[in-house]
Amino acid sequence: MAQTEGGLERCDTPSAVTSKQSGSDKDYNFQAMKRPTQLAALLDFDRELKTNGANALTTERHQQLSLFSSPKPSLLVGVDEVGRGCLAGPVMAGAVILPEIEPDSDFGKQLSALRDSKQLTANQREKLACLIKSCALYAFGTVSHEEIDQLNILQASLLAMERAVLQVLRSTPHKTHDVVVLVDGKKPLKDLAMRQIPISLGDTLSASIAAASIVAKVERDKLMLELATLFPGYHLEKNKGYPSKEHREAVSTMGMSAIHRRSFYCHSSV
Repeated sequence: MAQTEGGLERCDTPSAVTSKQSGSDKDYNFQAMKRPTQLAALLDFDRELKTNGANALTTERHQQLSLFSSPKPSLLVGVDEVGRGCLAGPVMAGAVILPEIEPDSDFGKQLSALRDSKQLTANQREKLACLIKSCALYAFGTVSHEEIDQLNILQASLLAMERAVLQVLRSTPHKTHDVVVLVDGKKPLKDLAMRQIPISLGDTLSASIAAASIVAKVERDKLMLELATLFPGYHLEKNKGYPSKEHREAVSTMGMSAIHRRSFYCHSSV
């Protein structure tokens, strides 16, 4: 069984983290909200959740929500997964705890391109991942292709995110936390005993989730480059395991490698 993998870093001057608490998990749909594209808007989304809870997300932007009551969260964790649609390799999740960032600061200006990883070039992602890792707490959770075949891809994706969150929380300075986890998607992480907010298209709304999507994408791409040398002929260095035409043709010609997801071929021809 694949183990959770984490690279843990934090800022030189992290804000203090305190408290505890777990609560019910509900699926809140934020798709109706205006999707910000600027760093300031992404940061404001997280800041408003942390400061005001549901009161920040009412009236013209969304229906009235009763998101969480006191105590207010002192720690926000953003989590997102990558590799869900791949034919080969693991699904991986990143979890990120960002420090307070002012968009107009020197560091904020360097992070100005922060957004959903799918909207960035590989070079942009790598530069942003380095910046995020230099200031944030972060970790990764991995679920192998064998586990994907056993569980199904949805459950494997949720498990990868759960592993990433648990790993990053081990790096925080306190044993208990007043934590809210911002989960990209529509489903909460069922075995995670803390308050959660599933957010549809969260990587376009939340700075924490966008940061998680970037570090996860860069980390998984790096792994797939390594696997490409071990399993040549499938063009993994280009497709990263996704079902490109070249990848599908290689599977048709060579058959599946040891890292291909057998369950993905049950209902499709290659």
